[in-house]
Amino acid sequence: MAKSLRVILLPGEVLSLRIVREGKDKGQGVGYLPDGTMVVVNNAQTVIGQQVEVQVQSQLQTGAGIIVFADLKQAVVA
Repeated sequence: MAKSLRVILLPGEVLSLRIVREGKDKGQGVGYLPDGTMVVVNNAQTVIGQQVEVQVQSQLQTGAGIIVFADLKQAVVA
């Protein structure tokens, strides 16, 4: 039943996410969705501790659950 409560994310979707720590690879930041799903965000190391918008790129199913990979959504400069 818990699996049915998980959010389905598609590539290109935009999420608001707090980056809470560094990722494993250089430059990455990590945040978590409300259901506990880990989101690895490229180029987010400089925004740790901030709420940012990210764009989903892909997902990976692991034995521990789903890991979402995303990129920082660049602010549009007017």
